[in-house]
Amino acid sequence: MLGRASKALIRRVWRCDRCGLQTPKKKSQCQHCHGLDEAGLAALKQRYEEKHITNARIGRVFLILSVLMIALMIIAFW
Repeated sequence: MLGRASKALIRRVWRCDRCGLQTPKKKSQCQHCHGLDEAGLAALKQRYEEKHITNARIGRVFLILSVLMIALMIIAFW
Protein backbone atom coordinates (compact mmCIF):
# COMPACT_ATOMS: atom_id res chain seq x y z
CA MET A 1 0.00 0.00 0.00
CA LEU A 2 1.33 3.40 -0.92
CA GLY A 3 1.74 6.12 1.67
CA ARG A 4 0.68 9.70 1.19
CA ALA A 5 4.17 10.80 0.13
CA SER A 6 4.39 8.04 -2.46
CA LYS A 7 0.98 8.90 -3.88
CA ALA A 8 2.03 12.52 -4.22
CA LEU A 9 5.01 11.47 -6.33
CA ILE A 10 2.86 9.64 -8.88
CA ARG A 11 2.60 11.87 -11.91
CA ARG A 12 -0.88 12.41 -13.19
CA VAL A 13 -0.21 13.16 -16.83
CA TRP A 14 -1.12 11.88 -20.27
CA ARG A 15 0.96 11.93 -23.44
CA CYS A 16 -0.49 13.88 -26.36
CA ASP A 17 -0.87 11.84 -29.54
CA ARG A 18 -0.26 14.90 -31.70
CA CYS A 19 2.91 16.40 -30.22
CA GLY A 20 4.11 13.62 -27.91
CA LEU A 21 4.51 15.87 -24.87
CA GLN A 22 3.05 15.27 -21.42
CA THR A 23 0.03 17.25 -20.22
CA PRO A 24 -1.67 17.14 -16.79
CA LYS A 25 -4.73 14.87 -16.68
CA LYS A 26 -6.74 17.84 -15.41
CA LYS A 27 -6.48 19.38 -18.89
CA SER A 28 -8.84 18.05 -21.53
CA GLN A 29 -6.66 19.41 -24.34
CA CYS A 30 -2.90 19.50 -24.75
CA GLN A 31 -1.44 22.66 -23.27
CA HIS A 32 1.47 22.53 -25.71
CA CYS A 33 -0.09 22.04 -29.14
CA HIS A 34 -3.75 23.00 -28.73
CA GLY A 35 -4.55 25.74 -31.20
CA LEU A 36 -1.38 25.30 -33.27
CA ASP A 37 -1.54 24.72 -36.99
CA GLU A 38 0.79 22.22 -38.67
CA ALA A 39 3.57 24.80 -39.11
CA GLY A 40 3.35 25.75 -35.43
CA LEU A 41 3.38 22.10 -34.44
CA ALA A 42 6.48 21.48 -36.54
CA ALA A 43 8.20 24.46 -34.91
CA LEU A 44 7.23 23.18 -31.43
CA LYS A 45 8.65 19.73 -32.18
CA GLN A 46 11.84 21.30 -33.55
CA ARG A 47 12.32 23.40 -30.39
CA TYR A 48 11.89 20.38 -28.13
CA GLU A 49 14.24 18.30 -30.29
CA GLU A 50 16.93 21.01 -30.08
CA LYS A 51 16.42 21.23 -26.32
CA HIS A 52 16.80 17.45 -26.02
CA ILE A 53 20.03 17.49 -28.05
CA THR A 54 21.44 20.31 -25.90
CA ASN A 55 20.59 18.44 -22.71
CA ALA A 56 22.22 15.27 -24.05
CA ARG A 57 25.40 17.22 -24.84
CA ILE A 58 25.51 18.68 -21.35
CA GLY A 59 25.07 15.18 -19.92
CA ARG A 60 28.01 13.91 -21.97
CA VAL A 61 30.20 16.78 -20.77
CA PHE A 62 29.41 15.97 -17.12
CA LEU A 63 30.08 12.28 -17.74
CA ILE A 64 33.49 13.01 -19.27
CA LEU A 65 34.37 15.42 -16.46
CA SER A 66 33.41 12.88 -13.79
CA VAL A 67 35.49 10.14 -15.47
CA LEU A 68 38.47 12.50 -15.63
CA MET A 69 38.05 13.46 -11.98
CA ILE A 70 37.90 9.80 -10.93
CA ALA A 71 40.99 9.03 -13.00
CA LEU A 72 42.85 11.94 -11.40
CA MET A 73 41.82 10.80 -7.93
CA ILE A 74 43.05 7.28 -8.63
CA ILE A 75 46.37 8.61 -9.92
CA ALA A 76 46.73 10.99 -6.96
CA PHE A 77 46.15 8.27 -4.36
CA TRP A 78 48.16 5.57 -6.16
